[in-house]
Amino acid sequence: MTRHQTSRSKRLTQDPRAITRRRIAAGLSITALAHRAGISIGFLCHIEKGEKSASAETLGKLSAALDCEITDLMAEELVG
Repeated sequence: MTRHQTSRSKRLTQDPRAITRRRIAAGLSITALAHRAGISIGFLCHIEKGEKSASAETLGKLSAALDCEITDLMAEELVG
């Protein structure tokens, strides 16, 4: 490794924009998606704004409600 290279790895994190895009593409309101996923409307609003993080369980509920894979609601982030 040269002095300009760094040791960086990637990790998956929730992507609030992906959740919002999937919800809109499915033609769902925040209320409808929250009901389908079994979570509160307020919590979903916070997730979509990036103010709160969803647990793996909640991401699973959202992906099931949106008929997609959990990884479709994630983004790669460089760390290190």
